[in-house]
Amino acid sequence: MKKKVYFVLSFVLALVLLTSPVTAKEIKVLSQFPMSGPVGSLPEFGWGYIDGMNWVNGEGGGVNGKKITW
Repeated sequence: MKKKVYFVLSFVLALVLLTSPVTAKEIKVLSQFPMSGPVGSLPEFGWGYIDGMNWVNGEGGGVNGKKITW
């Protein structure tokens, strides 16, 4: 009886873990990088952030299957 319970529980757990990336919501991140003006003297930081997030979403597949939006 215990084997059957363990089998059913492991099957349900596997289903939950395998379907979670499909139903994953996006991760929203608030960020502010001035690209111009007196404090925007180094816009490369902002462009680097955008490139990094695009890489994480594109090649990395997001974070645990969730895409990052900003």
